[in-house]
Amino acid sequence: KFHAFSGGLVLNDVFGTNLSEYVYVDTEEKIMVILSGYFYNRSDLIATLNHEDRNLSNPEIAYRLFRQNGKTFANVINGDFVIIICQGSPETLLIYRDHTGIRPISYCHYENALWLSSDGIELSRALRGTEKINPGFIHRFFVGSDKADVNLLPLKEVRKLEPGSYLEVSADLKLSAHKFW
Repeated sequence: KFHAFSGGLVLNDVFGTNLSEYVYVDTEEKIMVILSGYFYNRSDLIATLNHEDRNLSNPEIAYRLFRQNGKTFANVINGDFVIIICQGSPETLLIYRDHTGIRPISYCHYENALWLSSDGIELSRALRGTEKINPGFIHRFFVGSDKADVNLLPLKEVRKLEPGSYLEVSADLKLSAHKFW
């Protein structure tokens, strides 16, 4: 639990389980950063921050860029990533997807909770229950690839976050998507 938000993350042992590679928390500022991905311009970002420690973790780099540049901080990051920023004041969750969409992230507001997954089809499957499958999702397999909407998922309620965008989530689960690039 982190202020108004609670949840968890699953780490694959193949990639290591050192949390500092994925999570950075500033308890004084009430900000937590969770990151999946890589920054290709790490040294440039650290130089931009005028920070002496060259061994900053990527989540801490994201945190410092966010504190310095606000919600559009991800515009200067060259890499493939999903970054989640939990703020305690104001109670806001920000979810960022890299510029080209290499790292997928899907979301759904379902039963008074926000669900996130790197696999929108599996998220749809997990939440489906008695819901009917989105006919547009099936139809896309029967039309030419240039006419298919690749963002359609089996459940209409499950959405993919567009590349170069971030999703802003308030404590009362109001969602709004924005472009940062």
